[in-house]
Amino acid sequence: GAVGLSARAAGRAGAGLVTLAIPLPLHAALAGWLPEATWLPLPGPEGCHTAEGAASLLAQVQGYSALLVGPGLTTSDGARAFLDRLFAVDGLDRETWAGRVVVDADALNLLAQAADWPARLPHGSILTPHPGEMGRLTGLTASEVNAQRIEHARRYAAEWGHIVLLKGPHTVIASPDGRTAVLPFATAVLATAGSGDVLAGAIVAMLAQGLPAFEAAVVGAYLHGHAGMIIERSTGPAGTVAGDLPGRFPEALGQLL
Repeated sequence: GAVGLSARAAGRAGAGLVTLAIPLPLHAALAGWLPEATWLPLPGPEGCHTAEGAASLLAQVQGYSALLVGPGLTTSDGARAFLDRLFAVDGLDRETWAGRVVVDADALNLLAQAADWPARLPHGSILTPHPGEMGRLTGLTASEVNAQRIEHARRYAAEWGHIVLLKGPHTVIASPDGRTAVLPFATAVLATAGSGDVLAGAIVAMLAQGLPAFEAAVVGAYLHGHAGMIIERSTGPAGTVAGDLPGRFPEALGQLL
């Protein structure tokens, strides 16, 4: 479901074309749910990502504007091999893809286990950890992360050379150059399973529409939060699921433009 939520969110946030690069066995399960999407089936037995799948993606990714890695990836050995190949020295070109990559979910968890992982990513990638994932990336506990959310986001954005979007009530977004945004949203509507996948889809859609990385992170996260507030004002917070959010994106965009 994670990759489907991200894809739907990207489309609703204004990405004109959304392609899912997924192991071939998953296509049948997702195709009926996402009739507008296009597909890049990758080799992968039993629906698992592999190094061969990453090689196939690298051979065909040149025509795309932005890339989201992580939702639905899992932390399997195959997923680790997929990331190792994708972000190898001869993998995704770091100069070409600078500021055009969003790294979320299990991609963050796997990278946290790799030596010198920030240098493996194209400069200015957007990292979207929740406090637990931020803790794994930094060696801190989630409580320590939350105790100084702005300070930690700014410190590690500068240290890593990437945009850090630290999720949670009043999401913090920090750039390596010191720019920082704190969003005004703190609602239970956004605290449901899959909400982060929707957020990642909104952000990659903003990259695809040409916004620089920091601005894409801020605008995508603000759109996600504003859509949540529309739902809260209209129906209240109870009973909302992450899949409700993308349908409110066009309305939210109309109010924000």
